[in-house]
Amino acid sequence: MLVQEYWTGEKRERQDPWNETAKRKNQTLRFVDGYADAREFPVDELPDVWGEEEAIPTKPNSMQKEVLPNSLPKWVKYDRQVLRFFATAEESNETRFFILYFYLVDDTVQVEICQDSKGSRPHVPFINRHIATDGLTGNTISFSSLQVGDRVEIFKHVFQLCACDAFTRDFLKEHGCPQPANKEMGPKSQKSQEAESASTIAYLNRKSNLDKRQFYKHDGQVLCFTACLPNYLDDQTPPDSARTFAIRYFLGDDTMEIIETSARKRTDQFKKFLVRQLLPKKLAFNSEFIATDSPRQFDGRLHVHWKDLRIGAYLWIFGREVLLTGVDSFTKQWYMEHSDLNANDMEALPVHLPEPCPLTRKVAEHDGIAAIGSAEDSMQNCLSLLPKPCRKDWHQWAENQGRVLSVRVHFANPSKEDKERSFVLQYYLEDGTIAIFEEMQKGRQGGKFLGRTKVPRPHTDGYYTERDLSVGNRLLIFGHEYVLESYDEYTRKFFQEVPPCDGGIA
Repeated sequence: MLVQEYWTGEKRERQDPWNETAKRKNQTLRFVDGYADAREFPVDELPDVWGEEEAIPTKPNSMQKEVLPNSLPKWVKYDRQVLRFFATAEESNETRFFILYFYLVDDTVQVEICQDSKGSRPHVPFINRHIATDGLTGNTISFSSLQVGDRVEIFKHVFQLCACDAFTRDFLKEHGCPQPANKEMGPKSQKSQEAESASTIAYLNRKSNLDKRQFYKHDGQVLCFTACLPNYLDDQTPPDSARTFAIRYFLGDDTMEIIETSARKRTDQFKKFLVRQLLPKKLAFNSEFIATDSPRQFDGRLHVHWKDLRIGAYLWIFGREVLLTGVDSFTKQWYMEHSDLNANDMEALPVHLPEPCPLTRKVAEHDGIAAIGSAEDSMQNCLSLLPKPCRKDWHQWAENQGRVLSVRVHFANPSKEDKERSFVLQYYLEDGTIAIFEEMQKGRQGGKFLGRTKVPRPHTDGYYTERDLSVGNRLLIFGHEYVLESYDEYTRKFFQEVPPCDGGIA
């Protein structure tokens, strides 16, 4: 390829980099332990990526950097590796225990206060994680500068390193920093022990921490009681007096929930009578029960406690009285171990529940006058809050689409004003609906008398069909009785093939 230099104007031939016969470039990337890393070359052996004629200018020897051996990045090699030292410090004439953490990934230091010399109790942060400087030497703290028995000063706090864990000892030994044997950290002073015990008691006496201790100790433990509504007088017995309940008391947080176990139908099973919550005492017990039967009600608790529950006790669940009748085996064992109740006190009560009243749901009759829509549409509204449209007989609709039977009718028992009125009844074979139109007469304007709808047959569950349209039959349609007089030509031919039923009031 002929190339012309811009600044000299000289033309010379240069190697085409896209030509397969051109000199291939040396590879400058490689993988070390699964990580991509750049290959490091001495300055005099750098690959000629620009060709032999254009050498890359090199730096003077004073600016050349020493080539380091290939190694993994520090954040990969020391990921999640921490050195741990146990230290003591004298503050206000008190000996306090600390744990010093050195993070190898970024050479940061973190210090925590330890509640005891073994480090088994919860720790409290003392110095947050950061790159620290030793105040005694003035140098940045590194893992090679930490030695068991030495002293380290961080922010005017002098820590005496007394011991380290096994991982720290092995790591420093591999890197040429062997550690001496661990030293005894020594007991705390009397003043320090008294201050620690006072702070521990104050910490544990907090309400939130008491709740946490109770939760951790009794999580998953539930006391189960059986209950029912108390028996009323015969003349005041409600229809739901046969209802039974399961009361669950959660020892972890003193909450209660009540579930109804007397299922009258499948959809009522496991219906919650009371959502899980703390039950206030002023709503759970009446004044007579508190004053006479349960002196433990005045223990300062505002909510129902497990000590307040026992067989034979009454609970007022937001105005509804419930009688505790029995317990399960775990609840019985719990009360026998943690209270003064014995096995005789935990026997179930013989409760005779009345027979539950069967539920019968009667759908109101569709009279077609006050109701809206057909009987099927009204039934869908009774079955669901989101009614679905009724399914149609598409085969009947496809076979009889557009076919209408017309019959002239008149009132069976007309009044003086209705003697001259005549109507045309149209029966639609595609869906079995009926429409009635009044014929126009002198002094009377005709028009629609009954909209297209299905008409129920009296004293049956069905509807009028084409078999009921026989001449002479009487049809009772929404309070009006009609007599069928004659057919039109199409209806006469239709009934020659399918004869209707004769006689009587259909």
